[in-house]
Amino acid sequence: MTTPGEETVPLSPEALDSLMAREVSQLSFIDRSSIYEEIHGVQSLAIKETPELIRQSLLSFQHEIDIFRGKKSAYDDAMIAGSRYVCSDELRIQFLRAEFFDAKKAVARFLLRLENLFDFFGPVALQRPLQYSDLGRKETDLLRKGFIQILPTRDRAGRLVEVANFRTEFWEADKDTRAKVIMYFEDAISEDMETQKNGLVVIVAWDDRLNMAAGISTTQEDYDVMVRLKASTPYRWSAVHICVPEGPLSRFYRAFMLLTFGRESRVRARVYPGFNMETQYKLLTFGINVLDIPITHTGSIKLKNHLQWIKTRRAIDEARKQGVNFAGTLHPGTNDVLFSKGGNQNHHGNYEFRSLIENLLSQERYKNVFSSRCNRRTSDREQREAIRYEIIRQIRARGGRFLALDKGGWWVELPIESSDLHDRVATSVYDHQKRLEARQKQKRTKSDTHDMPNGANTDLRMDEGGFCFNGFRPCGS
Repeated sequence: MTTPGEETVPLSPEALDSLMAREVSQLSFIDRSSIYEEIHGVQSLAIKETPELIRQSLLSFQHEIDIFRGKKSAYDDAMIAGSRYVCSDELRIQFLRAEFFDAKKAVARFLLRLENLFDFFGPVALQRPLQYSDLGRKETDLLRKGFIQILPTRDRAGRLVEVANFRTEFWEADKDTRAKVIMYFEDAISEDMETQKNGLVVIVAWDDRLNMAAGISTTQEDYDVMVRLKASTPYRWSAVHICVPEGPLSRFYRAFMLLTFGRESRVRARVYPGFNMETQYKLLTFGINVLDIPITHTGSIKLKNHLQWIKTRRAIDEARKQGVNFAGTLHPGTNDVLFSKGGNQNHHGNYEFRSLIENLLSQERYKNVFSSRCNRRTSDREQREAIRYEIIRQIRARGGRFLALDKGGWWVELPIESSDLHDRVATSVYDHQKRLEARQKQKRTKSDTHDMPNGANTDLRMDEGGFCFNGFRPCGS
């Protein structure tokens, strides 16, 4: 089995390990270091974009299409049908970003994508983005089982994280059904601007029972379809984590999948022995919120966030059919601030929001303006208003938005001048001020306790009766 432009490699784990080692060794030291840092979310290899770069790249893109000598029948059909979608700059820029603005490579990826869209979905897929209604009964059933999901939180670099939980039932579906579900996800992911620029993080997990599924076969045709799909994704994979249980059959599937990924993704791949606690700790070091990974400790698939994702995606599709802009957001951005009962403390934008509040409250002019002890003078009201506007201004300057959960379950942006937004920001500052006061009070209490006369011992200790004492009082009294 081969991928375009690569040497023939036997489908064996040993041969694959040798190939991967050779591919990494062929990288320069600088390239290895850069890829290593990108995998960890420390830096991005994305090219800094300028209006001139985009303009010139789009011109080169069209030129490469005109001189392309390979198959481009789907593109030709789209041109005859007058497809604005295929000609749109927004679509073409996705593929340029996926190939670091190498127009020749981007066009090859783009034209292959059009061929795949036409082969699996027909001419309608050349006129607009894929919609839920383009999927048949078999595809929607497979989609809703959650074998492929997008995590509700991004990694520390702001990248979306996709989890592919390849269970036996996934492989038992026919190749066309699998391909349509994968392409539907790819279309949805490709609309995310941060993923276009910084790539996608992919976690592939195999069920332990896969080793007993000896009846599952992967034919040359299965392999060819997977290669075509991977080679035509509208974005790049910037990090790949393969979680494979030990066993001969699962090692076969690991080799099968890694061969389909292609060289650029293989050098960004890390392999782990199954999806266990140790693997989850390792994924944490890559800035991935493992608590959001939809796999329980017993191996069951969690569906709550996934079904909400499908619901939001269908609402987006319906809005497009009606020709209106969807008010919600499918994937909140890195710098967005999220307001909800859950708190979303691990979201990067919320962390920056809290840090900004703490920094402003440390400034002399804003000290105690939200304190429970502050008076009602006009100057204090003006300061409270000033800090609200300063917080909103700085978040917006970073490209962030303020989002709240809509009754439909998706995130909607709060208008800058809305009283709802200002009330939420004021409440956040007030709550943070109270927490600061509580911490300061706790520090004073500890200081007073340590300064007690006669050298009173405040350490925890057990008396002869086995009761725990802290200074003078029994613990809990």
